[in-house]
Amino acid sequence: MEENNKLIPISNNSLVKKATISLAITNKLVAENNKQMVVEIFRKNPKLFLDLISNYYTLDTNTLLEFKDILNWQLLSTNENLEWYLGTENPFEKDLNWSTISDYEYIRGLATRKETYYLFDVIKGKWNWHELSKNKSLPWSENLIEEFKDKWDWERLSENESLPWSENLIENFNDWWDWNELSNNNNIPWSDYILNKYIEKLKWECKGLGHLKNITWSSHILYKFEKKWSWECLSKNQYLPWSTDLFYEFIDKWKWSNLSRNEKLPWSTNFFEENIDNWDWNELSSNENLPWSTNFFLKYIDNWNWENLSQNESIEFSIELIEKYREKWDWIWLSHNKNLPWSEKLIEKYEDKFDWIWLSLNENLPWSEDLIEKYEDKWDWNLLSFNKNLIWSEDLIEKYKNNWNWYNLSNNANFSLSIKLIYKYFDKIVSSQHIWNTLKPFVDDEMVLELLKEIKLNKNE
Repeated sequence: MEENNKLIPISNNSLVKKATISLAITNKLVAENNKQMVVEIFRKNPKLFLDLISNYYTLDTNTLLEFKDILNWQLLSTNENLEWYLGTENPFEKDLNWSTISDYEYIRGLATRKETYYLFDVIKGKWNWHELSKNKSLPWSENLIEEFKDKWDWERLSENESLPWSENLIENFNDWWDWNELSNNNNIPWSDYILNKYIEKLKWECKGLGHLKNITWSSHILYKFEKKWSWECLSKNQYLPWSTDLFYEFIDKWKWSNLSRNEKLPWSTNFFEENIDNWDWNELSSNENLPWSTNFFLKYIDNWNWENLSQNESIEFSIELIEKYREKWDWIWLSHNKNLPWSEKLIEKYEDKFDWIWLSLNENLPWSEDLIEKYEDKWDWNLLSFNKNLIWSEDLIEKYKNNWNWYNLSNNANFSLSIKLIYKYFDKIVSSQHIWNTLKPFVDDEMVLELLKEIKLNKNE
């Protein structure tokens, strides 16, 4: 009898299986509920729906044709999911924004290399060749450049870093390049040979070779083209192999104001003091790689430019330091500086000195709902809406729903979104990648077609 009263044992596998089934049912119910909420959001705000699917959803040709009059063609022209039917019979030719399409960074997906020439040739009258010439995603080749050399904007082409740059490419289109822009291109394999061969065509000034990183910088190359370089520009180039040897080797050529701001110099207290009479103190004040310490700062206290110093994020700021020189600081730049010892006490103490526009953007403030409430009338709410470090909560959103800039909020990637929140503020939310990423798991073809038909019907009534 006792044996009959014993509980029937259940295996661990059975328990896990039951829990898994229960969880799957719950998830399905939540997903169905979210999907229905998304439908309601779109029905209440059809503009949001049309903007989102025009910009981000994959629509087939039949759908585009059927609902051509209600879709947003400006946004469709930027939709990277649509492989446009760019053949001889393109039903959307007049609706597309060709300047936008020409600027696609994902245009490589529109055609294989084999089809590219056909693609360009058939509709070459529609392309914006200025935009196309600077596009980095085309399947660039020497043959492609040759095929349409009369169409390219050679100024834009010369600055495009994605071309298959080589000595041969430069030589073959020698008479076509814009040499000012070419001299500014960092992806060219600059060599002694190229520099020598085109020495008179190249631009050696600051907006040319002198600022590049893709040159094999050395004492040799500096000497070889010594009379061509802009030494003013070289002085601020952070890609030179800076060392004390290199510095003193060309000491009579450098421009000291540019050197003073160059963070890649071999900064040390000794190096600094050896050249103390040559530095530009205005530029030094902005340099974040100086051997900053409180002693160093105080030693030259009468030399600094306080506006530049106020934006320098390598200064060892303290409440005492800020207070001691409160009349010297530039408080606009100080408000922007992320390296202050930010606290509610500091903000309160200098409430009337800080610039609240810059404070609203500063991500390093001790953000809390209390801080926002305390200075509600001081914040720039447009900028605050874009601040990535606010502690977002539904209560915070609700409390200041009439203060937020909803466009900035909708585009703030750190703004915590949920279907429920979007549903609550359906009339304020605007189309953005961030909004779409939240809604797209619950959007399918059936929903899209149903809503498009409803909107078209309502429009025609």
